[in-house]
Amino acid sequence: MAIPKKFQDLVKSFYGCTGGNIFSPVWLCGLEWGGGYDASEPILVDGLKPNYFDDLHCFTVNEFRDSFWAPGSAFCRNVIKILMATQEGTYSGSYTSNFDDLSKRKIVGPYGLALILNTFPISMKGRNVATKSWDEYKVRLEDGSVKSLKDWSELSSFYEYSDYVINNRSAIFTQERIKRLPRLIVCFGNEKYLKLWGGDSKLAAGHIRSLDNGESDCSFYWLSNGEGKPRTLLLITPFPSGPYGLTKDIQFKNVFEKVNELCVAEFGSNWLGQYALSEVEDLGQSQDSESVQSDIKTFGNNATMLKQISDYKWSVNKQLTAMDNISESFSTVLSFNANTEGYEEIFQNYQVNLMRDLHKFDELERKLMETNKEIRSQLLSIRRTENKL
Repeated sequence: MAIPKKFQDLVKSFYGCTGGNIFSPVWLCGLEWGGGYDASEPILVDGLKPNYFDDLHCFTVNEFRDSFWAPGSAFCRNVIKILMATQEGTYSGSYTSNFDDLSKRKIVGPYGLALILNTFPISMKGRNVATKSWDEYKVRLEDGSVKSLKDWSELSSFYEYSDYVINNRSAIFTQERIKRLPRLIVCFGNEKYLKLWGGDSKLAAGHIRSLDNGESDCSFYWLSNGEGKPRTLLLITPFPSGPYGLTKDIQFKNVFEKVNELCVAEFGSNWLGQYALSEVEDLGQSQDSESVQSDIKTFGNNATMLKQISDYKWSVNKQLTAMDNISESFSTVLSFNANTEGYEEIFQNYQVNLMRDLHKFDELERKLMETNKEIRSQLLSIRRTENKL
């Protein structure tokens, strides 16, 4: 099995993660980012660029909201409740979707608790769709040709893909855990999270019952980060949406009262440090200088342009897909119609022009990405030095 290096590099990165505050002591980990690719349209390989942990940091509240929030999403709403319950050590029912208020409370944004990761790099429209339709997904290579995702990745099924991702992401996820020492990692759904985060398969699991009259539907493990270092609590809960998920206020209350009890016993009463509810009034002391704000604005403008370039490429890809769909019947149609002379050349030229359009902004994209990489490095260096996050 010769898996292409581009796919290997993608898996061995944090591509597909939502992001947030990389300095947070609380990490959340789901399955994959929402929405999913459409199997009827090839995925642009050109856009599958590895992301690393520092790339996940959001420098503004709006940046986080744009990458995370989907109006009407039960998952997004309940993730906010989980973060509030973590901070409170219970759940008081004080939910809000006002991101300015959530930022002031240190729930979201560059100074907030929220850091959202995902297990899988490629998002599909639901797990049932993924398992049944793996053969239908396609990729468009840099030269414009189309291959099935199955053939390109050399992974014959979704289950093989799932195993490959868990086995190969485990090293980088575990490395960052040991390096950054999060106090709590909350994982959603039924996946091999213990393996993903580098836990010993022989570790004994603890259990939490989210409903007083229900089953023990949450499990937890204490992960070692090395001798002399604080451990990390790995919590695995039902997915926070759906009829059997972690969705009720009483569930958030029950689960995170127990989590708080465990963390207080392990780390002390102030286990959240500057992110504790009692510390939110100090946010005003952690505002950015004018020069930092200027860099953040430049970074944001560049990121907006990069998003627009990506959207443009996908619009061209949609046209190329339409051309792919009619290409098989094109020659047959021309051969049976005497008055279509010259159209084959027009068709071919149109494809050539579309491929040129697909790569029209490659150089600008490269320069903007390089600039933002430098800005990101400078900003994170400042914040580490000042210990502002």
